[in-house]
Amino acid sequence: MLKGRVALVSGASRGIGRAIVERFYSEGAIVYAGVRNKDIFKEIERYDSESEARIIPIILDVCDKESIKQCMMDIKKNHGRLDILVNNAGTLYVERLEMARDSSMQQIYETNVFGLFHVTQMAVRLLKKSMFASIINISSVLWDKGDIGQTLYASSKAAVTSMTKTWAKEYVHMGLRVNAIAPGNTDTDMYRRISDKEYKEELSRIGMGRIADPDEIAKVALFLASDMSSYITGETIAVDGGLIL
Repeated sequence: MLKGRVALVSGASRGIGRAIVERFYSEGAIVYAGVRNKDIFKEIERYDSESEARIIPIILDVCDKESIKQCMMDIKKNHGRLDILVNNAGTLYVERLEMARDSSMQQIYETNVFGLFHVTQMAVRLLKKSMFASIINISSVLWDKGDIGQTLYASSKAAVTSMTKTWAKEYVHMGLRVNAIAPGNTDTDMYRRISDKEYKEELSRIGMGRIADPDEIAKVALFLASDMSSYITGETIAVDGGLIL
């Protein structure tokens, strides 16, 4: 479904980002896996000689504009274009309003909002060179429903969803599609921080009675990256197992 297309996925070292990288690779894409640590390079690097699909690790710190710039320069040098951008990098702190720290707000917004903004701003120049350009932002169901202790995180994801809609309107005339995915509870390192009690409480709220596997989010990303969604832009798709029904 993505044979020969060039993709960049931020926050690709684990969880949803890693699953998206693997899924795109399995569908024939050349995937730049954005990570902050070179130590993980050998672990995620792949090459399929038959399909010419690749996973190419690349340093990308979304909070560092020079890192973003260098990443885009490398992609331009090697391929001259970008077909798919997945803004997945994100961070989370659970703090109630009265206990919320400025440092937590700064970190969340620098990563989830400003980082996503700067990556997209620099990537657009390469995306404009593609006939199949698609931006996929990873939001959260919390952008709409909120939750206790989620003032900082939920508001940052609301910003992501708002930017998605705005960019879709700005670039629709160029054929550049912009959509978002709003995952619910997903089996990632971030989610595993919660206690057993909290885990059972969360399950009781999910219609399907289980949390998502990261690949279930990756499959939706594949849909939005491929020609199967060629007439869809400006949408935020919830993947939450019935959490917000």
